[in-house]
Amino acid sequence: MTKDKKHQLIPRGFDLSPYEFGSPQQSGAMTVVPLFGLDQNDKFTSPLSGLKLSRVTGYGSVELANPASAQTEPGKEGLAIVPLHIGYIQDQAQNHALCRSAFIAVGQHLMFSDACCVQQSQGGYLEEQQQWFFILPLPLRFAALQLRGKKSYSKLWNDISHLNQQFGLQQRGHLEQIITRQRAYLTQYQSRFELLNGQTGALFFIVFSLN
Repeated sequence: MTKDKKHQLIPRGFDLSPYEFGSPQQSGAMTVVPLFGLDQNDKFTSPLSGLKLSRVTGYGSVELANPASAQTEPGKEGLAIVPLHIGYIQDQAQNHALCRSAFIAVGQHLMFSDACCVQQSQGGYLEEQQQWFFILPLPLRFAALQLRGKKSYSKLWNDISHLNQQFGLQQRGHLEQIITRQRAYLTQYQSRFELLNGQTGALFFIVFSLN
């Protein structure tokens, strides 16, 4: 995909007038507002169905792919959206997260050489199997975004260690202390938000009390 074609896919502004808003869904500090409208004719595909971790060539270097599916109707293949700060977890492998977002066309492989290792003392490379992805916790996202383009697999460990300390956990650069060990709670929390029929997107709001 050429640079000009990529720019054509990225909107210069967002006009919400063609959309309808659903009833807000709220749990704790988070509120989700469903969006409806503008059928994109399979222009985009979700990370769950259209995004695969292809390989890891070294700590901090992760390749993602948008493979064509045998069940996909020709001409209907969607552009895969790589969410900002997506990460991958596997047992007995060094977990990684990305510092940036991207679009990947069908059949395209894209290498992210500025990824972060998020498990300080774990060895082993992620493989193309048993993939479970997550998004970096909110307190880490600004730090990760500032580190995009910097090639250093350990660059987020200090921030992870500080976050663990805030949660009363062992102070080290191991994000799985939150993501993996709290997976049951996080899954239960996620289930409080419902994907509705015909929903094409959502607005997310997190409200913090200043008291």
